Amino acid sequence: MRMSVNKNDESYNPNAQWGWQPFLNGEKVKDCFTADEDLGYVMVHKRDSDGKIMLNDNKTEILTDRLFGKVELRKVT
Repeated sequence: MRMSVNKNDESYNPNAQWGWQPFLNGEKVKDCFTADEDLGYVMVHKRDSDGKIMLNDNKTEILTDRLFGKVELRKVT
């Protein structure tokens, strides 16, 4: 299954942020906006060493990371 809270993503689901929790290699994933169990990756907002979200040089877009591994989307109860 693939799920995203990004409105521009074909797998956009407006309930994803409230009803599902992504895990990568058994660990909860913070700042995740897209998760794909079949392809084994999560997309997250990139943070600096102080924990602040990083922007591009023009400060117009949030930087992102694609992390690979065993992805699970678990229903929040």
